[in-house]
Amino acid sequence: MKQQWLDQVKQRLNTAKDNATHSAEHNSSTLYDLSNYGVIRLSGDGCRDFLQGQITADIKKLSANKALFTAVCNPQGRIYSLFLLIEHSKDELLCLLPASLVSSTVERLKKFAVFYKADISDVSAQWAITGTHLSQTDRDKFTVSQSDNAITVQIDDQRSIQLCSPETALSQWQEETSEVKNYELWLQQDIEQGLPRLYPETIETFLPHNLNLIEMGAVSFDKGCYTGQEVVARMHYKGKLKSHMRILTGESQQAPAPGSPLYGDEKKMGDVICAVSNEMGISVLALCKDKMENATKIQCDPKNLPILKLTT
Repeated sequence: MKQQWLDQVKQRLNTAKDNATHSAEHNSSTLYDLSNYGVIRLSGDGCRDFLQGQITADIKKLSANKALFTAVCNPQGRIYSLFLLIEHSKDELLCLLPASLVSSTVERLKKFAVFYKADISDVSAQWAITGTHLSQTDRDKFTVSQSDNAITVQIDDQRSIQLCSPETALSQWQEETSEVKNYELWLQQDIEQGLPRLYPETIETFLPHNLNLIEMGAVSFDKGCYTGQEVVARMHYKGKLKSHMRILTGESQQAPAPGSPLYGDEKKMGDVICAVSNEMGISVLALCKDKMENATKIQCDPKNLPILKLTT
């Protein structure tokens, strides 16, 4: 059934492309293709205790009504995985993350789960992931609502992510009155909101501080130990960051790959976190040295590509 949903998504997106409706504008019935997301399930009596020693956030703040945005770090405090953690039931937790990170994250978590009553598995085939655009809402970020058919997580004041069965998603995407948009337009809004993501190319590259996870409430400093905690705490209390996450925009060009360098006056001054390009231009979320603010020319390639501009 999931393949039928994927085929329907592809068909609707192709139709939208033919009709030239892939604009950044949206309405209350807009659906976004998030089929490149995956889901990991952790279940068993010990899954919470296990995760408490692995993630940067405090799992005690997780509830059926509130998801956690959190990271898993290596012993050096570098982020190995970044995901949205959802309580499906008391003994069943779901991790929502890019599909390209599912396999490596499952493998890493299983290495540390041998002493806990916790089962870890890739259940991506059981879920269809769709982004939805909402009217303005006053619901808090990462608020969760659950029904028999779907789990909905508020991402910001106008967007949510829905996890549901492929059968339910197929019915939604067959509804002709709904407008459909591709993943790149969703990513562009993530960049505008400063919402970072991780890719296989950037595993173990960034500290939580580099991706503004402290400001986002994705790191707890009073929950106790977790892998990488000493490094993360030392940087927070004693370190001095010389690079910060910034948003850059420019004329349309090929989007640089995650982990690609950014140059200021032909000197490397940053690393791309994620980027997207369309007919409206390019948007880049990057870790930039603070001195990039003084650069007169910022580029992905110091020889060929157009100039970027810092916007935050």
